[in-house]
Amino acid sequence: RTGSRTVTGMAGHWFERIQWSLPTQDNYDWLRLLFNGAETGQHLRREYEHLRREYEDLRREYEQLRRPFAVSAEVPFTDVWTFPTVQARDGKHPCEKPLAMMRHIVEVSSRPGDLVLDPFAGSGGTLEAASIMGRKAIGCDTDPRYCRMVESRVRSSGRLWEHSSNGQAW
Repeated sequence: RTGSRTVTGMAGHWFERIQWSLPTQDNYDWLRLLFNGAETGQHLRREYEHLRREYEDLRREYEQLRRPFAVSAEVPFTDVWTFPTVQARDGKHPCEKPLAMMRHIVEVSSRPGDLVLDPFAGSGGTLEAASIMGRKAIGCDTDPRYCRMVESRVRSSGRLWEHSSNGQAW
């Protein structure tokens, strides 16, 4: 323990597999002191500025591989979401989600041009949200009634989609 920093606490944080940020110059200097003790240059020998430039180059190169999580003032991240419910009626899917909610999920968790998969497509709300948000989408459902519902929804949207069972556009 050195001050309020511990090897397994703060220092361990910088060496986690999921760590995506470079330590500040002060923290890097502290880590060098922690690992080297009185011996200078044994561990963490490279200068901070060199590491920062290398980190920025790699970050730019691999940015698209990171899992998106795009929250903003318009798309906030909160524990409770409030969206108007979809009114139940005969012929509708019993678990249909509001289109606004599906758009929110697609926008936060993917990038334009990404492929969105909904293995339980139901009424097709996720597919429609993905299309509106500029994503490609694949949807599946085991119930032929809901597959026909999705087909009808897609046809009325005016967008070109590909039917998954026979590969024909509609």
